[in-house]
Amino acid sequence: MSNRPGQRAGNYYRNKEVQHPWQIRTDFVRSILFWSLLAVSLSMGNQVMAGGSSASGPRILPIDEQDLPERVKQLKNTNPRIARLNIIRTMARHPELHKAWSKFAGYIIRNSTLPDRDRELATLRIGWLCKAEYEWSQHTVMAKAVGVTEAEIEQVILGAEGNWNEFDKALMTAVDELHSSSSITDVTWRRLSSHYSEHQMMDFVFTVGQYTLVSMALNSFGVEIDEGYSGFPESSKDEPGLTAN
Repeated sequence: MSNRPGQRAGNYYRNKEVQHPWQIRTDFVRSILFWSLLAVSLSMGNQVMAGGSSASGPRILPIDEQDLPERVKQLKNTNPRIARLNIIRTMARHPELHKAWSKFAGYIIRNSTLPDRDRELATLRIGWLCKAEYEWSQHTVMAKAVGVTEAEIEQVILGAEGNWNEFDKALMTAVDELHSSSSITDVTWRRLSSHYSEHQMMDFVFTVGQYTLVSMALNSFGVEIDEGYSGFPESSKDEPGLTAN
């Protein structure tokens, strides 16, 4: 029994594994919709990244000194300056979180295998990329205390494009890669690991992660710069690294 024309056409597309015209049209429409939605999604993502979402003022007020939890009062007795910082008095609102975070932060800043200079350069770069002005204000002081020069601090704003030696360029590039893609490329990893031990490589990643976390908290909580500290240089306020990541 012979097939009718419509049946023969259907058999042809099945037997030859060729798409039926209606299927081609459907797939074409789906493809257009997919790419249109992807373009919108990417556009929205870029707007979010470029917008900057720091709080306009304190959202979590630093606790009054007389109301500090016992653990922070003990810190005040040994280091009054640290206990007065807005970040410490803000974190003191949540004593258990502050205790847990302080242990990790203490390792990164005091016991890490990274050279002090490298740690501070990485911290300043991630603070800049995250638009964390409070972090920048604190770590410019700390960086100078371990030998980072004013000129080098200015170069941090330029990232790997600054006037660095090859290793420092790799360090800046690694911070940027962690910020943009949460990973270090093979090329940059090789450059860093030619100078760093395995432990130092691990500490480097955790250092950038620690200060990314801190930047998120500072920006979201609206922690204000402490009296006597300076934020981003006025001349840098229009730099691409600050206005868009």
